[in-house]
Formats: sequence, structure tokens, C-alpha cells
Amino acid sequence: MVGRNATVEREIGVLFGAGTTAGLSDEELLGRFVGRRDAAGGAAFEAIVRRHGPMVLATCRRLLREPADAADAFQATFLVLASRAGSVRRSASLGPWLHRVARHAALRARLRSGRRRQREQIAAVAESQTSAHEASAAEGRELRVVLDEELDRLPRSFRAPLVLCYLEGLTHDEAAARLGCPVGTVRSRLARGRDRLRDRLARRGLAPTVVATVALAAPKSAPAALPAPLVGPTVQAAALLAGGDRVAARLLAGPAFSLMEGVIGAMLRDAIGKIVAAAVVAVAGLIPLAVVAPRAIGAGRSESAGQDKTKEKAKAKEKESRGDWGDLVGRWDLVSVTNSGKKVESKDAGFNECLILAPKADAKTGTGAYGWFILLLDNRLFCELEVKERDLDAKPKTLNLFTVRNIQAGKDGKPSEFPMDYEAVFRLVGDELTVCLGKPNGTRPDGFEAEEKSGRMLVKFRRRPKDKGTR
Repeated sequence: MVGRNATVEREIGVLFGAGTTAGLSDEELLGRFVGRRDAAGGAAFEAIVRRHGPMVLATCRRLLREPADAADAFQATFLVLASRAGSVRRSASLGPWLHRVARHAALRARLRSGRRRQREQIAAVAESQTSAHEASAAEGRELRVVLDEELDRLPRSFRAPLVLCYLEGLTHDEAAARLGCPVGTVRSRLARGRDRLRDRLARRGLAPTVVATVALAAPKSAPAALPAPLVGPTVQAAALLAGGDRVAARLLAGPAFSLMEGVIGAMLRDAIGKIVAAAVVAVAGLIPLAVVAPRAIGAGRSESAGQDKTKEKAKAKEKESRGDWGDLVGRWDLVSVTNSGKKVESKDAGFNECLILAPKADAKTGTGAYGWFILLLDNRLFCELEVKERDLDAKPKTLNLFTVRNIQAGKDGKPSEFPMDYEAVFRLVGDELTVCLGKPNGTRPDGFEAEEKSGRMLVKFRRRPKDKGTR
């Protein structure tokens, strides 16, 4: 009775403190969750879970045969949202974004349990007892995998109404209100989206009857309500994660937490690939200018300009840069590593380059945090460090780094899952970047020395040629 009264009191407090969540858009609910670390923020996140949870769970169940795996993927999806709530694109509906994350989480869960399924399949084949019903069910699951994959590849303008109407069961009017567009636009995009989906499925070799059934079927009714045991733990783990208590969130979420980390890592690697590809395209576009321009300039003028440029480069190398994001963003090759007074060979460091990223707004202003130092080994992820804080006016300049994911193998051969904070100092002189990191979860160095038994690490990078100013 006491517990029930406490629940009622909490709900009344939320109602009068922040108002009801009924009628709020996804954008408003997410904003309340990000802006408030109290019961009102938790209630807003719970409203998001209850609104989109049935679709997320149905997506996970379509791809996973084991209920426990589907539950883990469901929880991981909303933990990704809680972890990235501040950077998720604010839109009228989170449905399409959550569907994409749910699909990735389910695929990772499917991969995780692949060995177990493989053993089951081998046993079934050995016993020769696979029924026609089981074979049909397996074929249906594979079809649903292809369907979700091709749906995820559609442009957002077509994908959003398909997800809302076909997967979340909204009417055309409800979807139009959620997306903020006329009902006629929703109907048009649904028809065009179905046509595109049908064409994509046909190119995958699916039979015409199957394509017609999948792509031209009438919208489904709203998915069934969520099982009660899924909602509470998911909201609690999200609140812990948003509040910075990753250890407690990990203990509460269990396997879903590791699944969340894998999905976030995959999303980050995808973003890095897009940035690198855009940079390559930009550089390729400048090559013709570099070839044509010298022809339009006299030899004497070219020689004079070249001398001036050489002098400017030499002068820049002698002067320490401020270290704004615009100076740091780009690719950096590893030069040397000194760990507690000992030189570490590049081949033993575990990484040979660093990709520094920052939000576009910060790259222009040089302010704010949440940049990224991505350590790579031959273009493979080694460690993700998030910049939580910088002080460019300090002497020397300071950085606070947080380990988001560490691929270093432990004694058991598995990636390290223990987050660490590093307080560091850095300096940028010309194209040379020097970073001195204090002992993990320790104090900040006061200079650029990594003495014996200090636990400090001194790392030097050199900007990769033609990569200055990459965004």
C-alpha cells in the first residue's frame, strides 16, 4: 500500500510540476527529457517508450526468434536514444529514427546469438526432423529481414510515413499531424514509397506475388501494447545513463548495455565513413583547379608566391596555434608515444593515426565540447575518446577526454568495457600536435613530460598532408 501511495504521489508531483505528457510531440518530449533530470524528465522518456515501443519491439521480434534477444534489442534501442538524446535530430516524429536503430540493434543481437543458432541448425539437420512449418517460419523471418533492410534504405520522406502508417498503425490523418504536413502529401508519399519498396524487393529476387503481398498490403492496425516488465527497467536504465551513472545503468540493463555500445560504435563509424568520403570528394574537386591555376599565372609570379608561401609555413610552425576546432579537425598520423618514460614503438601502440571530429557549429566558432578523438589502426577503430571539456586560455591548454569505447583486448581477448576519464594538456605548433595525458581517472599533467612511474602518456601527431581544415 505504501509503494502504491508513493507512486501516486510521484505522478501527482510530475503532473503539477511539469504538466501532463499527453498531446506533446516527440520533439517536446525529448526536449523535456534532455532539459530535466527529474521525475518529469523520466515521465517524458516513458511517454516516448510507450508511444514507439510497440513498433520497436515488433521490429526486433521480426528479426529475432528468441524473446530474450528481442527484449535486449528493444532495451538497447532506447538506451541509444537516451545516450544520444542531445544530438538526435529534433523532428516531429522519432519513429523512423527508432526503427533504424532497432534494426541495427536486432542485427547485432542476431549476430551475437549466431553461434547458438548455428548449433541448433546443425542438430536439426542431423536429426532430419525439420518440419514444413519450421521451414516456412524461417523463410518468413528472412523475408522480414530483407523488408526492414530495404525500408531502412528509402529516403526519409518516403520511409517516415511508411513506418508511421504500416509499422506504428497510425491513420493518414494521425501521420500527417505527426509529420506536420498535409494528408494528401502523406498519401502521395505512401504510394510512391510502396512503389520504390516493391522495386527494391523485386531487384532482390523476391517472387512477384511475395513483393505484391509485402509492398502493397493495407496498413496494419496499431501494434499490441508493451509487456509491463519491459517499460520500467528500460526507463530506469535510461535515466541512470542520462545522469552519467554508466556503472549502475550497465548493471541494470545487463546484455542490452553492451548491445547499445555496439550500436553507437557502428553509428559513429558510419558517420566517420561519410565524413571521410565527403572529404575525399571535396579534395578530388579541387584537383582540377590545382592543375589549371598555374597555367594562368606567370612563371615569375608563381615563383614569388611560392617563396612567400614557404615563409608563411615556416612562420606558422614556430607559432603555437590557439587550438580551435577549426585547427584540430582532420586526420593526424602518429609520430611517437612515450609511456611513463618509455618509448613505445608505433607498431606496439595499438594505433597509428587519429581522426579528430567536432560538430559543425563548434568547428566554426571554436567553442563548446563533445568533439571526438578517434584512434585508428589502419582505418580500423581502436579507441573512441569524447572531448567533454576544453580550456584554450589555460597555460598549457587543457582537454578532458572520456573513453566511449576501447577496443584494446583484455586478458580474456574481449574489448575493455570500463570507461575511463583522462585529464590532458595539449599544444598545436604548425602541423604538429602534442598531447600529454594524465593517469586514467587521475590528475592533469602540468607540462609535456611523461616521467618514469608517472603513469602519464605523451603522444605526438603530425597532420596528414592536404588534410588541414577538413570538416
